[in-house]
Amino acid sequence: MESRFSTKPDNSNYGLYLSKRLSKNTGAELHVIRVIQPDIDNEMHELIEDDLEKVSEDKSIYGISTHLIENISVENAIQDFLEKDDILVIGDSGRRFSFSLIGDLPCVLAKSHKGPVLIIKKHRPISSGGLMYVVMKKVRRIMSYVMHVFKK
Repeated sequence: MESRFSTKPDNSNYGLYLSKRLSKNTGAELHVIRVIQPDIDNEMHELIEDDLEKVSEDKSIYGISTHLIENISVENAIQDFLEKDDILVIGDSGRRFSFSLIGDLPCVLAKSHKGPVLIIKKHRPISSGGLMYVVMKKVRRIMSYVMHVFKK
């Protein structure tokens, strides 16, 4: 039974799916960690607990356990939980064009974790507007090159 984390993006769901496959193929224990803010409302808290319970009911994987951690800092909570040899599998935040001085969560964890890190980014098809932008950018570059060559 596949759990859909309704409060998490697609990359986290895909990361969970790949982690289950990796755990099943290697026989390694799988720890699903969910970090929440201490001041989260009760309805959201219950929804997250239900999602984690659905994940832990998966009997096809030996040694699956879920952990709900309350902490203000997601990075610190995950780093405190992990050991040096653990493989960290995390879904990309999906914020393609956002700018941040400290980086998004997967980048921060990849820099600080001493063990291997696998950042999951599921392929998303490009929109027609995005495709048109890419094509027009290439056309402008070619036109600029052609104009430069013929000026000589």
